[in-house]
Amino acid sequence: DLEDFVLSIPAVDAVPVVRCKDCKWWENSKRGAYCSHLTSGLFTVDKSGDDFCSYGERKDGADG
Repeated sequence: DLEDFVLSIPAVDAVPVVRCKDCKWWENSKRGAYCSHLTSGLFTVDKSGDDFCSYGERKDGADG
């Protein structure tokens, strides 16, 4: 019936996002915050670490 159909639909079709501050490629220094992913090149990112990209990989011990 309709209720069973609605309940069988997945709630979200998404993947987890890794924020820069939780990413193993993020480096934060006095000079600024940088992404050091080899294929993305070295570029400046938001110092707050709230950005994200498709290269994000969670670093060991990062909260999620």
